Amino acid sequence: MKSNDTYFTDIYKNVDSTTAELNYTRRVLLQFGYLNDDENELLQYALHLLYEKIVAVGDDIQRYKEAETLDSELPEPLEEILTSLDI
Repeated sequence: MKSNDTYFTDIYKNVDSTTAELNYTRRVLLQFGYLNDDENELLQYALHLLYEKIVAVGDDIQRYKEAETLDSELPEPLEEILTSLDI
């Protein structure tokens, strides 16, 4: 699962970086008068919402890593029992 772990981590980092760049662009457009107050508020809200979703993805990645670590620490017989019970 290392490839998936790296894949999702890379996506998270790229989207986080892109969001920061978009927020910077929004501030520059506002500073030079290309956005009015309403447009700025809409973009600010949209970027905030996007960032919340990115954080949710990050939380899911963390939970995935923790679950993967926990699964790897299970003793073999217990792991077989849990697998056979479909838990």
